[in-house]
Amino acid sequence: QQQQQQQQQQHQQLNSSGGLGAKQTNQVGPAGEVPPSFTCTFRDGVDYVSSGPEDVVEKLSDEQCCKRCKSRNDASPGSCMVGVISADYDKPPRACWLKGRVMRATAKEGVRACWPSTPPQDLEGQAVTDMEEHQERLKAVSALSSPGVVPSHSILLQRAEAIRAATRHAWSAYVRLAWGKDEVKPVSSRALDSVFGHAVTMVDALSTLWIMGFKEEFQQAREWLVINLPGRLGKLVKRVSVFETTIRTLGGLLSAYDLSRDNTFLDLSKMLGNRIHSLTNSHGVTPYSFDRGNGGNECNTLADSGTNQLEFRYLARETGDMSWSERSDRFYDTIRSRPSVDGLWPICWENGKGRITMGADGDSFYEYLLKAWI
Repeated sequence: QQQQQQQQQQHQQLNSSGGLGAKQTNQVGPAGEVPPSFTCTFRDGVDYVSSGPEDVVEKLSDEQCCKRCKSRNDASPGSCMVGVISADYDKPPRACWLKGRVMRATAKEGVRACWPSTPPQDLEGQAVTDMEEHQERLKAVSALSSPGVVPSHSILLQRAEAIRAATRHAWSAYVRLAWGKDEVKPVSSRALDSVFGHAVTMVDALSTLWIMGFKEEFQQAREWLVINLPGRLGKLVKRVSVFETTIRTLGGLLSAYDLSRDNTFLDLSKMLGNRIHSLTNSHGVTPYSFDRGNGGNECNTLADSGTNQLEFRYLARETGDMSWSERSDRFYDTIRSRPSVDGLWPICWENGKGRITMGADGDSFYEYLLKAWI
């Protein structure tokens, strides 16, 4: 309730007659003089997404941040449209972010934007719309909550639609802000290509889009992947995690094929499967990364070699080629030849060292044992 009250207060700021928490002040120079034509406009509770590089300067007051932005922009027009003071919970806190080529506004509690000029009104419309839509979603979800009561069929349908709306919101943000990239950062709304470099969010979302009935969005992703994914998969080198690529990308492509029966996804799966299959040795051991390196434990872990059997068994079944699964399944014979404690192995199973754990580097091995048996 406290969070909802804070968001409602922020929503009122967004719709106030002064704009997004607008406040104007004259800029006082170091000697106390006030340039007659220089007025800062402040916006509380709103951040701005830029398409260019951003610089951060710590230990500046709000007015100093505004002045620094103006000085930079005077020296190089377009290099700083707005300065944004970060929130107390940001890293670094209360720092001045100097932003050029600003694309849009986004509501964010605790920040303060410092405009050395009047902000373009068209940037603020999206922030108002985003907050209004968020408030509507909060009301809808609140209305569907009925603790201790068996929900009716109507309520269940409304809940399903609320979940679809949340997925639609997340997907549309990815399309708008990070299309073709690995991910979109939730706070800054920036696109990011991590070490994967092959739109893992898009591939990971395929089965969800299909199950929720977003067939148009599914087709949109398919068209991009057909053109771009083969080239991206050819560049899977260095420290890219084989484990993550298997469960997210290979698993995502196979799930998309299983649901849609579109052979495009099976072909892409075989392309990626060949890369992973070639890394697995005759004992079924798969390295951590595509450059055959080890992870943080400096050993071949249970998860590295024991988290691909489902994908390769499925490939074998759908293609009729058992060689897909034979090599990865050999890891089960290999691990059974090693000492265990009632069928539990340490994560560094080759040398019998490390923890016996259901946490990182071990959990998915045991997960796949159950799934493979099923």
